[in-house]
Amino acid sequence: MNCFELYAQAWKKAFVFQGRARRTEYVCFNVLNFVVMIVLMIVDGTFGTMDEEMGMGLLSFLFALAAFIPSISVSVRRLHDMNFTGLWLLFGFVPLLNLILGLALLFAPGSPGTNRFGPDPRAPAGL
Repeated sequence: MNCFELYAQAWKKAFVFQGRARRTEYVCFNVLNFVVMIVLMIVDGTFGTMDEEMGMGLLSFLFALAAFIPSISVSVRRLHDMNFTGLWLLFGFVPLLNLILGLALLFAPGSPGTNRFGPDPRAPAGL
């Protein structure tokens, strides 16, 4: 699967907080969201809908609002892949721990085989 397919898959699972998300799905989702935000901020700046105080414009704000729940969903599923509960995401509100959690989500491998959150998404189908 390429990055765009993984991105689309993450959006289709926007309200699915069960199961597991591979590291590549998590990274592709966040990188492509970042790229879309940059493009929308440029469009907002071009059309004059940018709010300097808020740091984003109308289009980028609407996209950020739309991507909020899917971002939480893919992060929870990524934590499930590492065999952690989604409540670990609350550590994102603690300074410095949010950096450590973010790096763990990016670089730590998922737990091999089936765990309490479901089958290994990297395993071939049927095994």
